[in-house]
Amino acid sequence: MASELARAPLGKITKRTAIAFEDLGGSPSGYKAVKFASDFALREGVTETVTLTFEDGEWRTVGYFIS
Repeated sequence: MASELARAPLGKITKRTAIAFEDLGGSPSGYKAVKFASDFALREGVTETVTLTFEDGEWRTVGYFIS
């Protein structure tokens, strides 16, 4: 999974807290973004953003960003 490759250089996750939820509009069922305040073994104070869409009766990840 692409998100695992993006996180690998940061080491193991040590803390993750959801801090924001956002409706983004878009496709017929829309998109949602969830932001997390995260700490990793090799980097603290990271913001992870996961973008989701609802397809075939379930939420699927369509984007993952680290800042």
